[in-house]
Amino acid sequence: KFLKTTSREGSLISDILQRIALSHPEISIKFYNNGKKSLHTYGTGDLKDVIRTIYGKKISENLIYFNKSDESLKLYGYIGKEEIARGSRNNQSIFVNSRYIKNKTIVAAVENAFKSFATCNKFPFFVLFIEIYPEFIDVNIHPTKAEIKFKEDRGIFKRVFDAVHTAFKDDVFNDF
Repeated sequence: KFLKTTSREGSLISDILQRIALSHPEISIKFYNNGKKSLHTYGTGDLKDVIRTIYGKKISENLIYFNKSDESLKLYGYIGKEEIARGSRNNQSIFVNSRYIKNKTIVAAVENAFKSFATCNKFPFFVLFIEIYPEFIDVNIHPTKAEIKFKEDRGIFKRVFDAVHTAFKDDVFNDF
């Protein structure tokens, strides 16, 4: 009664499985939709392999890795170069302690760092992971736990912005 069309439900399941595959690259996942293989990750533990499987060769070849950590937070992931920027935010994934979330502060930090180097007015592709102590976040602000609140939003914004900005800066200098 509450289900949508078969293709729509299959698409929603596929989205969930893609997020699980991204957050756990060490697990092999096979998903068949209507008898057709829709997703197959190999469980190598390499995040870039999973990104290539889900998004394709062009995207996986145009990624910049970033990494920043301190005593209370570990931040890492991939940001797409300008060539693979899109007109929507569909290809943006944020994981906090391996949980897929939505957070406007983090998206704004990544997009601002991206705009410092981009000439187009599009949204960047990114897969970002944050590992943080649970006492620094509140997951109880949304019924599905899809949104979280950080104790220190400004600090998170600055760390994400700095990590992505530095990765772009290093990539630009490596091209020369």
